[in-house]
Amino acid sequence: MIDRAFILRTLALLEVWLWPVFFWDLYRLDAYLKARRAEGGSGLVGYGVARNGRIYITLDVRGDRKDPCDWTAFAARTPWEKLDPEARAQALMARAGEGFALFVLIAGAGAAMAGQGDAIAGLPQVMVPP
Repeated sequence: MIDRAFILRTLALLEVWLWPVFFWDLYRLDAYLKARRAEGGSGLVGYGVARNGRIYITLDVRGDRKDPCDWTAFAARTPWEKLDPEARAQALMARAGEGFALFVLIAGAGAAMAGQGDAIAGLPQVMVPP
């Protein structure tokens, strides 16, 4: 909320022809602060007045919000849990099965295009793990 003492102190310091600029910015600042309160925004807003009557927001700290630069969205807070040797080995074997199946598929397609489809008929069928 913008208090009356701030407005009167500012008007005493500004030239009279700058008052309309100050009042317009005061109106816009009040609308901004009301919108912040309506969206449930908590935090701290600091503002100051320049010599030309313009109001500038000098501080806008929003509280209770997730940090947009939070590194834990890309890396776990507990990386040692991902270092389990058994889970790592199982994940690698699952990926190896996918790679082998892809290799057999590409080799089979190449042989079929070369007219040697009967040469790969003896290869085992590969089941891709889920």
